[in-house]
Amino acid sequence: MEGARLWPEPLLQLSPAERLDATPEELAQQGLLHPETARSFAHRLFRHQVEAIRLGLSGQSFVVTSGTGSGKTWCFLMPNVDAVVRNPEIPRPTALIVYPMNALVNSQIRVLWESYARRTGRPFSVRFARYTGETPDQEREEIRRDPPHILLANYVMAELMLVRPEERCREALERLLLRAAELNRDLPEPFFAFKLHQFISRGKALYATLEPPTARAFPMEGEVQSGRPRYPLRSCRLCGHECYHVLRAEGQFLPYPVGEDVGQEDLQAGYLTFADDWSEEQIPDDWRAMNGRLRSTRRGRVPQPVWVRPDGSFAEAETPEAVKMWWQAGRLWLCLGCEEYYDAR
Repeated sequence: MEGARLWPEPLLQLSPAERLDATPEELAQQGLLHPETARSFAHRLFRHQVEAIRLGLSGQSFVVTSGTGSGKTWCFLMPNVDAVVRNPEIPRPTALIVYPMNALVNSQIRVLWESYARRTGRPFSVRFARYTGETPDQEREEIRRDPPHILLANYVMAELMLVRPEERCREALERLLLRAAELNRDLPEPFFAFKLHQFISRGKALYATLEPPTARAFPMEGEVQSGRPRYPLRSCRLCGHECYHVLRAEGQFLPYPVGEDVGQEDLQAGYLTFADDWSEEQIPDDWRAMNGRLRSTRRGRVPQPVWVRPDGSFAEAETPEAVKMWWQAGRLWLCLGCEEYYDAR
């Protein structure tokens, strides 16, 4: 970090602009929102927010998939606040909002409270309560005794609430809201390894020598030392399994020049991967025709075994002082870690 080697190169991008629509006050004038709801949310809304609010107020389910910073939270929060403002005596809680992280719960609700108090000079009219593993036992008991209008929880606590009799809602919830809804599944690979690869890949290239995984070095510069070239690493976006980005010459693998185009016709770009337990029996079913044979368009994508020495020389048969690796020409068509496969796009 001190050498700034993990900092990415400057990147300039254009972010898509969301189309503006009505203000909450204008929606209140149309009779869509209660005036108190309009006072709670002061900013002009985007079109997708107005469309989502209309669906929410009509009791319909909806999914919002707009970009970061586009106000997805307001899409589902405003209809629920409006329902409480119009019917303050309805049984509580009226809604359960499931967030992926406690920090996200804290920051977004705090902004809403502070903004409302600053503009109106009084506390927010709708009661929220955070019910997570960080909530003290005494505070949990108070929440159960006097429930808020809207309950905030992460997905772990929401699941526990289903099996704990003392935490079940006395009345049926009117709304269940999922913030940043994602599929959660058990992965055979350590998740930390994937996040580490993801972090490193955002900066300058990480290099490694063509040696067994237990012996190879991971320098940050692509130089040759002691006759051992250093090859840039890439990783699978799904599981983090790493592979070497190389150029294949006659009997030799060369490091792929990072950030440069390769114009030499006698060099073929591709990837090398360690995978001791992989075999052609694990070729994806989609790559085979109905008769079980490989499709003609997929034959060139099947990983081929090669035996590679630390200096980059290789053979297509087992060779002393060489390690077995798998060669894929052109692109990384198949991850040998998680078996995810890709098409030409």
